[in-house]
Amino acid sequence: MGFLKKFVALVKGTPDWHEKYNQDVGALYEALNDMESEAGRSIIPCSAVYDATNKIHVLTPTNSSQTIPASGMIPVTFIPNADFHAGDKLRFNGQDCGAVYSNTDLAVADGAFRTGFVTSVVFQFVEAGGGLTEAI
Repeated sequence: MGFLKKFVALVKGTPDWHEKYNQDVGALYEALNDMESEAGRSIIPCSAVYDATNKIHVLTPTNSSQTIPASGMIPVTFIPNADFHAGDKLRFNGQDCGAVYSNTDLAVADGAFRTGFVTSVVFQFVEAGGGLTEAI
């Protein structure tokens, strides 16, 4: 939110008030566009089904018309139909991914998410040879 530091208090009615107002509002729109592009434009709502045999939570986008980025950070939300257990994997967009806590190599522990509770995850993919690689 560093863009807020650019704002300067102005007294309404001063000669440059309207010009400065328009610049500030323009900066807000620019900052909003930057935030949207960083977040992959939107969170992708998914349905979730647990494959107990393979220990994989399969996430399927609920809106088939929503564009799924080929790489980068992809925020996803879902309501799991089974608890998460250590060693479980997540499958999104046909790609199996191990689960680790953000910015670490620590594996996600039992109970990281529970049946019936809204859960959000961020997949981070890099594009290699036209396809998604495992989350990094």
